[in-house]
Amino acid sequence: MKKRLLNIGCACMIALLLAGCMYPNNARGGQHVSPRESAVVVQAAVDQYLADKRILPIKTFDANTDFYERYAVDMRKLIQEGYMSQPPPAAFERGGKYYFVIVDPEEKPTVKMLDISIIQKAGEVQRAVDDYRRKNHGKLPLGPELSLNWHDIDYEALRMAPVEMKSPFSPQNVALMIHREGQVAVNYAAEIMKLIQQLNIENPQERADLRSYLAEHSYFVPAKSVPYIWQDDRSVAEP
Repeated sequence: MKKRLLNIGCACMIALLLAGCMYPNNARGGQHVSPRESAVVVQAAVDQYLADKRILPIKTFDANTDFYERYAVDMRKLIQEGYMSQPPPAAFERGGKYYFVIVDPEEKPTVKMLDISIIQKAGEVQRAVDDYRRKNHGKLPLGPELSLNWHDIDYEALRMAPVEMKSPFSPQNVALMIHREGQVAVNYAAEIMKLIQQLNIENPQERADLRSYLAEHSYFVPAKSVPYIWQDDRSVAEP
C-alpha cells in the first residue's frame, strides 16, 4: 500500500514539474492552464492506474462511437481511487470545455483532449438538418460537392447563419459538411493537408486514416469527424 501511494505521489510530482506549474486556485474552464499542462497531469494518473490495475480508467462506450471519441477517461474513477485529487480546470467535469480521451489504447495509451464546443455546435446543425429532412419529404440541404458523397451545407435552406468553429489544431476556423445520407461532420481536410505539407510527408496514402496525423502532432483529437483518405493528391473525407 505504501509503495503504491509513493508511486502515485512520484508520478504526480513529475507530471507537475513537466507541466511547469500547479493549477491556479482560480482557474475556471481551463483559461489559465495550457493543454500541455492538463494532458501531462491526466497522462500521469492514467499511466499509474494502468500500471497498478492492468486496465485503463475509461468509461463504457457504444461500439458505434467514433474512435477518437470512444475511450473517454473516467475522471471519477481516478479521483475516487486516489490517482488524482481533482480534474484539471479544462475538464468538462470541472466546468471546462474538454473531454479527456485516450488514443492508441492497445499499444501506447495516450491522453488527448476533445473540444466539447465543436460537438455541441455540430449537434445543433445535425438537429436542424434532421428537422429539415422531416419537413421536406427526405430532402437534404446539400450545397456544392466537396468530395464524393460530401457537400457543403446549404444554410440558407436551413434558415440559419453559416456555422464555423475555431480549430483546435491551428488559428483558422473549421466548417461543417454533410454526407448525402444526412450525417453532419466537421471538415478537417484543409487542416490535414496543411499538416502534411508542413511535415513534408511524402507518402500520406500509406495511412489508413489521415486524421491520425492531427492527433499525433497535437494535444487534441478531431471532434465530430470521419476518416480521411488520400485521393488525387489531397485529403478527402472517406465516402
